[in-house]
Amino acid sequence: MLRSQALVEFNQDLKILERPLPVPKGPEVLIKSTFGGLCHSDVHLYEGHFNLGRDMKLPVPIKLPIALGHEIEGTVVAVGEDVPKDAFVDGKSYAIFPWIGCGKSSCSNCVSDCEHWCTSPDKKKFADGESGDSLYGGYSSHNLIPHWKYLLDYEGAVPKGLGCAYMCSGLTAYSALLKVKDLGINAEDVLILGLGGLGFQAVGMAKAVLGGMPLVADIDENKLKEAEKRGCRAYNTTDKKAVAKIMKESNDGTGIKAVIDFVGAGKTVTFGDAILRKGGKLVVVGLFGGTFAQPTIFFPLKARCIEGSFVGSLEETKDMLQLLRNNRDSVEFPPHHFVSIFEASKSLKELQAGQIFGRRIFKHDWPTSRN
Repeated sequence: MLRSQALVEFNQDLKILERPLPVPKGPEVLIKSTFGGLCHSDVHLYEGHFNLGRDMKLPVPIKLPIALGHEIEGTVVAVGEDVPKDAFVDGKSYAIFPWIGCGKSSCSNCVSDCEHWCTSPDKKKFADGESGDSLYGGYSSHNLIPHWKYLLDYEGAVPKGLGCAYMCSGLTAYSALLKVKDLGINAEDVLILGLGGLGFQAVGMAKAVLGGMPLVADIDENKLKEAEKRGCRAYNTTDKKAVAKIMKESNDGTGIKAVIDFVGAGKTVTFGDAILRKGGKLVVVGLFGGTFAQPTIFFPLKARCIEGSFVGSLEETKDMLQLLRNNRDSVEFPPHHFVSIFEASKSLKELQAGQIFGRRIFKHDWPTSRN
């Protein structure tokens, strides 16, 4: 029996729903979930909207009930007839690439290794029921994966149970770092804004990707102290002199070259823009919401670039895992902890209130007698 911690009503406790296990066909694979990550975007879907700022909200395009969660890993329990023999090891937990597109030859994104950007109504990604009502997801006991190629072996790259988190937060952080890597700058010319799960993922991979530790900024002193322990120079954005300090302490005193905003609030984008020097780049990743306004003339006059970054591709995911394997001595994994899947509702409320430090991973400890 497939069991899901399902969202039945927005902003209400999840409910356990059951249905028969599906039978995989063709290239499909059925997995039994072992771990599932809690992502901040789960909160937006739990609430039923994204914040646009100025008291405006964007309703999420999902049908209820659904199972939240796109950070998934599990063991293979059944495969379709087109899956290669001996493709998987019994009992091994595989991470699932969840950003699955429609796969059609007519889709520009899918044919260019950008299926994570696919907007077709036929996309198959585990984006929390985005393509229709679904009881599959990271909060479900089992998941039917549309193609075996999306199961990734993360052994030797990250510790057991963290493979799921690296399919979203890890990949998102890695892809954002790549967008500033080729600017011809050193790591201290990059500032990571926001030290939630995403920010610490980026801090942990920074040395391997950028060759050193970046600057960081946040409002939480405990998070800033943790980043300082890891070798980062830290700034508190609530300090009215923070912008002036960053500018003064930058390489040439005129600001820094790149900011990666893992919050995505109006205030953080404004802060990031304020500390960039001429020709700088601001990469916006977070989905907190809000508005940012600036006279258009400043874009050419300051020669700045603002770029959005949304997760990453399947090939980037494979590259990230190999990078992690090759740099185990320099990579630091984000603060994380494990809780039961039966704490999913409580966890959503705690994340909603900003009470979770680091990554929270659900253990799929469903009663074995009912599997």
